Amino acid sequence: MRSPRDVAVANSPLKQGQVLQGRFRIHRIIGVGGMGYVYEARTIDSGASVAVKCLLPQLATDAECVARFLREAQATARIRSPHVVRVFETGGGDALVPPFFVMEFLDGQDLGHIVDAQGPLPVADAVDAVLQACAGVAEAHALGIVHRDLKPSNLIRCGRTIKVVDFGISKALAHHDAHQGKLTETSAVFGSPTYMSPEQVRSAKYVDARADVWALGVVLYELLSGSVPFSGDNGGAILAAIVADDPPSLRARAPQVPPALEEIVRRCLVKNRDRRLGSVAELSSLLSAFVAGRSGAALAALPPAFGAALPDDSSGRAAFEASRTAPTMSGLDGERGARTQLLGWLLAAGILLAGLASAAVIVLWRNASRPTPPASTSAPLSPVPVPALSSATSPTVAPGGSAEARPAGSMPTSRAKPSVTSPRGPSAIPTGSGSPSGRGPNSKTSD
Repeated sequence: MRSPRDVAVANSPLKQGQVLQGRFRIHRIIGVGGMGYVYEARTIDSGASVAVKCLLPQLATDAECVARFLREAQATARIRSPHVVRVFETGGGDALVPPFFVMEFLDGQDLGHIVDAQGPLPVADAVDAVLQACAGVAEAHALGIVHRDLKPSNLIRCGRTIKVVDFGISKALAHHDAHQGKLTETSAVFGSPTYMSPEQVRSAKYVDARADVWALGVVLYELLSGSVPFSGDNGGAILAAIVADDPPSLRARAPQVPPALEEIVRRCLVKNRDRRLGSVAELSSLLSAFVAGRSGAALAALPPAFGAALPDDSSGRAAFEASRTAPTMSGLDGERGARTQLLGWLLAAGILLAGLASAAVIVLWRNASRPTPPASTSAPLSPVPVPALSSATSPTVAPGGSAEARPAGSMPTSRAKPSVTSPRGPSAIPTGSGSPSGRGPNSKTSD
């Protein structure tokens, strides 16, 4: 019997040694997923590594899949941040080569893989990772791009730098056209269920930047505790928990987490998005205040979200510093109550019978007093040119010999920057063994 890798190699639309656009030679398969293959390639002129993401041939004739694939390239190419993977150019789309795009090669591991292998992160490391993710996501939000699928496996740690990847289901908020309507109607719910906000469960049409705030709250909860706040036996049960249940106490699962940090996470996980933290800039500000031991005052300046007294963060700084060398791991709490389990089975049955539209019906039944969200005026990105790796672009070799494709000279600085700044400057991507598990940065494909 052939191994999964042998099958992947046999079915690969691009072959080892194949040259694309006259400049990139395919070196090896990094990973394969539901949407496509990801390869490591080498530039012909310098031998620097880049990543190539190629749509599966059987999807290349599906106009919606092609539009989603190219939208990922267009969205990512517009973002200029050391905390977002860079896209250089697109190609293919003919009878010989499916659509593909060329992007920065990342040598690192995704945070989901790290938590699975090592357990919860120290408080300091978890906060630092989410602060860096906030910096990258804020750049996207400044361009009107909502990621909609933030999760640990889409956050890649390269040395000490976090990179956000996989904008495959991102959404542009600035415009509206018929094509975006078609994408939304035929795929009513986008995202990974565990990290979806309540409004995203109802319909992707009502999603804005606050959905990414929710997802980052779930990510931080998971990095700190090793578990997610909303779970279930199936997708329907998970969605039911998201819309109906309060998140379990983070400190009950991870006692090492200071009360002030737990409150910040809870502020991200408010079901009513009008009472949730309003932006990743606000989340970043609170996390920065926590690091500095000032989170109590920062939280006190916010409107009340739960009607509970604000925590005292006098011990927060000490716990944060202690976590750098002595993280604590805790067990997980018990199972969900019968109410969530019953609703989960009802919601799962609705999905099987009528698709995810039934989930919204059940949500409305359980939450009759919740107002219906207003209609959205959002739309996809208008086509934008993807910068090519021309003679003005040269691979920069980082210390240790790891190559990272980067334009020669400074990055464009003409547009306004978001208010979130990176907690650290760009760092060199270290030389390493890559991602042999297939869960590395460039093995990500849109699910």
